[in-house]
Amino acid sequence: MTRRKYIDPISPLEWIRQPIKSSKNASVIWKALVAAIQIIEKGLAWKVGDGSSVRLGRDPWVGCPDSYALSWDLIEHLNNRGFFFLCQIVDIVNSSIWRQEWLSGDFLALEGRWQEEWRAFRTGLLNSHIRITNEPDELRWVHSQTGFYSPKKGYDWLMSQKGWEEPNWWAKPLWKLKGPAKTRLLFWCVLQGKVPTWDFLQKRGKNGPGWCSLCKESEETPQQIFLTYLFSKSLWNEML
Repeated sequence: MTRRKYIDPISPLEWIRQPIKSSKNASVIWKALVAAIQIIEKGLAWKVGDGSSVRLGRDPWVGCPDSYALSWDLIEHLNNRGFFFLCQIVDIVNSSIWRQEWLSGDFLALEGRWQEEWRAFRTGLLNSHIRITNEPDELRWVHSQTGFYSPKKGYDWLMSQKGWEEPNWWAKPLWKLKGPAKTRLLFWCVLQGKVPTWDFLQKRGKNGPGWCSLCKESEETPQQIFLTYLFSKSLWNEML
C-alpha cells in the first residue's frame, strides 16, 4: 500500500535516484523514512556485474575514487553519442582475461578539460579492477563488510561519524537485561539524559510542580525516576 502511494509507477531504483522523494501531503512516518534513507543513499554503490545499471559519471561503484562523478556537460556529450551505461564503454578489442580495458578519450572524441576528466575516470575504473560479466549489477552499502544494510549497521556508522564509535561501557549489558523492552529503553533514556523530567523542562522555560510524580516527595530528576523505578516491586516482577 505504501509503495503504491509513494513510489509507483516507477521502480524503487528510479525512486532512490530522484532528488525529491517526499511531499507536503506525506505522512509523518513516511517523511521520517525519507530522512533516514538519505543516510543509506550516501553509502550505496554498485557491485558491477554486466554494467547495464551503472550510469556513466553519475553512479558510484564499490571501490571507486571521488573522480567517478563527471561534469554535467561531459555527461551530456557522452549521452548524445549514445553512451549512457558502464557496459557501453568496454574496450573489447584490448581487453584480456587478465585486464579489463575501457574506451579512451580519443575514441570518444574528447578534448581539453574533458580529456583530463575522462582520464581520471578511466584510471579509477582500472584501479578498481572491475570486470564486466554476465551477472546483474547489485547495489551494496559500502559501510558494511557484508555489503548489506541493517538498522544496527546504520546506527554504528552514524555514531562513528559523530566520534562516538566506542559505546558506553553499560550499553551492551543494558540491552541484555531480562524484562520488557520498555524497561530497558527507560534505563537507556535515563543514562543518556533523554528523560523529559521537570528539572530538564524547567530549564526550557516550562512551568510545573517540579516534584516527582511517583513519590510526591522530592524533585523530579532522571536519577530520582531511575531509583524509584529500580526499587519498585513491579520492576522485579518484570525482570524475574
